[in-house]
Amino acid sequence: MSYNKPFLSYEQLINKLVSEKGLRVENRDFARQALETYSYYDLVNGYQEVFLDNNNKYLNRITMEYLVAFHLFDKTVQSILLKYSLQVETRFKNTLAYFLGHNLGVDVCDYLNGHYYKTKVNKTVLKKVLKRIANVHRFGDYPTKHYRENHNHIPPWILFKNTNFVDVIDLYILCNQPLKHQITESLLPYPGITLDEKVRTAINALSLIRKYRNAIAHNLKFIRYQAASRHQLELPILERIVTNILVTPTDIQEGSGKNDVYSMMLSILILLNDKTLVANYIKELLELITPSFSRQIQDVQEGLFADYCIITGIPEDLSSRLQTYVEEQL
Repeated sequence: MSYNKPFLSYEQLINKLVSEKGLRVENRDFARQALETYSYYDLVNGYQEVFLDNNNKYLNRITMEYLVAFHLFDKTVQSILLKYSLQVETRFKNTLAYFLGHNLGVDVCDYLNGHYYKTKVNKTVLKKVLKRIANVHRFGDYPTKHYRENHNHIPPWILFKNTNFVDVIDLYILCNQPLKHQITESLLPYPGITLDEKVRTAINALSLIRKYRNAIAHNLKFIRYQAASRHQLELPILERIVTNILVTPTDIQEGSGKNDVYSMMLSILILLNDKTLVANYIKELLELITPSFSRQIQDVQEGLFADYCIITGIPEDLSSRLQTYVEEQL
């Protein structure tokens, strides 16, 4: 068989990039080290959609050094978002477990009893969600396993530590209205928006975080990833939560909903709901996009961020927005 993706040595890969793709390779030793370290797929396939022209050639300004710098910048953005999305998941699970335990009980037979959840939905969906979580009760690892072997019940705040993010989000969506309202008020204790608006925002924000986090975890093309439109954050509502500093009237004019990378950033911010965590989150983002190194590094970083904004939908004035938000809100 003649394979259409045969093995190529690092030297052959570099030659291919230069001759077929028109990539500027000024230091072949650097290029070889880059391919050994980051892989051809991550550097080339991961970004070629945004750096190739209509003739399938790299834009003249793109070099191997730039691809490596852009890749590292992208991975740093992802690592920050991943880190704080895990904080959001922990807080959400704690909040859900608190209100289920308080209102329904601490035994799985109580808080996973289908009678306490919506009855006007597809019962098959409800049964599947409850069954997946019940399986965690039977087979989950530590700490659920420890409680299974040493205690006479497994409370929700323990069980949810081993439960998938998607399953606890679905359980929240399926909660009866009074219970869902209690949970939502705790998740989004912001004045100026109605309870129904809070419910929609919480569901969409949680779903956006989960979707983008999966793209990060599975090494998908994060910068080009677009969550489903049904998970859009409603910008007029979001503006009332984060003020018109982070969501401007111009943003709203351009489109009433947002489901891009910036929407994930904002989803994390509003669901952290802790001033220390929010301050640290913003600090890490600012340190990345406003470097205080040498002038040369700063110029490169600013160029990278400008490209990154165009591709992902992040506003180019994010640095000033975040700084103003910290000064006025935190």
